[in-house]
Amino acid sequence: MRRLWFGFFAIAFIMFGSCSASNDNDNGIITEVDFESPSFLIGKWKVVGSYLSAGGPQYYVEVEDGETLDFASDGRFSSSEFSECSQGTYSIDGDELTLDYNCEAFNKKFPDLSGKFIYYISNETTFLLLSPVSLRCIEGCSTKYKKISN
Repeated sequence: MRRLWFGFFAIAFIMFGSCSASNDNDNGIITEVDFESPSFLIGKWKVVGSYLSAGGPQYYVEVEDGETLDFASDGRFSSSEFSECSQGTYSIDGDELTLDYNCEAFNKKFPDLSGKFIYYISNETTFLLLSPVSLRCIEGCSTKYKKISN
């Protein structure tokens, strides 16, 4: 009897283990992000909202046509946030993301930062939340990104 149960569980394990799940639906919209994978950041992300505070509790504001961040696997990124500089390199250390904008015009605009912005990374289901470390929000703030392509 034990052999029969063992055989049943072995077959069930093989069947369920061989199934693959897709993170894209039929419309090409990303519906799942594997935040445990080291390469979860690779791809294009778009701002869909922000968590803000005006001295009280945080509130959420949806953003239409937000800026984008595009992360490449070679450590480079591009951003549509700043017109002076749109490219640089990025690195992740634990729960911190550093965006290093490598351009002289940008360093003049933000001299205290030397072109580097540091964010805490967290996730909310399928969304990426970036909270600034280098520019402080006294009451807390974060920007919500949705992955739009791999």
